[in-house]
Amino acid sequence: MAARLVLGIATILLAGFVWVAHGDTDPPEVLSEEDVVRLFVQGVPADELIRKIETSPGNYDLSDEMVEELTIAGIPEAVLAAMIRRQAETHPVVSEAGAKTESGTPRLIVRLNPDWKPNGDETRPLLLALDAIGPELAEHLGTRSGDLPISDLGIALFCRTADHVPDHWRSKSPLGRDFVNTARHRMLAYISGADSKPAGQFPNKMSKLLMTPGARDSLADLNVLSLEIPERLTVELEPGVAHDLTLGIVVRIGDRNYLMMADERDSVVLGESGDTTIRATLRAGSKNPLRARVEFLQETAAN
Repeated sequence: MAARLVLGIATILLAGFVWVAHGDTDPPEVLSEEDVVRLFVQGVPADELIRKIETSPGNYDLSDEMVEELTIAGIPEAVLAAMIRRQAETHPVVSEAGAKTESGTPRLIVRLNPDWKPNGDETRPLLLALDAIGPELAEHLGTRSGDLPISDLGIALFCRTADHVPDHWRSKSPLGRDFVNTARHRMLAYISGADSKPAGQFPNKMSKLLMTPGARDSLADLNVLSLEIPERLTVELEPGVAHDLTLGIVVRIGDRNYLMMADERDSVVLGESGDTTIRATLRAGSKNPLRARVEFLQETAAN
């Protein structure tokens, strides 16, 4: 596979130079990864190429091998990220939390924080995190501390069973650009869209949010991200076969989502009809986001 891909990329590069010689720079209506390479070789700036990608329906091979070959060919990381983002937008596969299905269709229900009780004005538990990246978190994610702030939080449920992972899975998952912590998977449900507010509005929670006590002399330039944790995640799954599941907390840094903390439950089998319910705890950590709690509970419970 690698040899074929290397040869294919080399052919694309040569073809790109031929196009330049003939002055043909009109891109096709629907871009492919080959078109992106040709345009890049012709000298189209990365910013312009990204704009073309964002306005094209896109039909890319973004398998692990192809992403590696595109990187070897010199395609900028920002362009690759735009291709993956556009592919995910035009070929969505993510199920919504609590999605309704036809009566009798086998469903998996993951109840989150089943023992949670309201506190004050809270209607649902919140996932909270400072937008700054401390040294320990940076090491865990393979980034550099202070490079970019955390811009969003997410909750992911995915299946790692090898036979269930789709082709070009990275282009079909919000975690497709996490080369550090995320295994091959089929994304089942993904929740994101955290609110961002100045840290000063959370005076009673700062002791739990500080990544390293005393690391910051002032919180004036920091924000707190908050994401409401839903009561449940509901997805349709194939009955009668084993599903190896992962539930995790996700942070977004720059143009990538990273799996920060997760728990696994293997060999979950749904019945031929009705709902199968499992339970999990998902809560923010104390002082360090790496101490957030994500845990599948051993007990099963009816919906």
